[in-house]
Amino acid sequence: TDYNFALLKPTAQSSTLHHSDVGDFSSKYAVDGVKADSCKTAGVASCAHLNGNKNQWWRVDFQIVIPVARVVITSRKDHSSGLSDFEIKIGNSLENEGRNNTKCGDRHSVPRAEAKEISCSLPLTGRYLVIQSFQSERLVIVEVEVFAPGLQVE
Repeated sequence: TDYNFALLKPTAQSSTLHHSDVGDFSSKYAVDGVKADSCKTAGVASCAHLNGNKNQWWRVDFQIVIPVARVVITSRKDHSSGLSDFEIKIGNSLENEGRNNTKCGDRHSVPRAEAKEISCSLPLTGRYLVIQSFQSERLVIVEVEVFAPGLQVE
């Protein structure tokens, strides 16, 4: 089975929605391995939920440089139209929060309640992956998984 290089790695996002019942919908919930139907599961937050602004972004640090073969992004099933109009950037720079790194493919979207696999037209190598959103709605991510061909982790 392929190793998910994003799982439980350090993350960041441009803003964070706070909910009075469950607290912060932190960036870390997009790499926790939980693909819940709702952003609130058993009274706890379970997805990354940004607070809505222009130039929303979410980032993961693999802590090593990897050749990214494919990215799987899962959108939420509740209260959402999915993820629309975003770019994936991969590279080693944190300049501009990593948004200056190389773009993987063109603009992407993930329909509501789906896990979509995205492959870069050219293999991209990097330590950071950034999702740069151009949608007007708040960016909500259930899970991000990142796979590298032929790399095994002991």
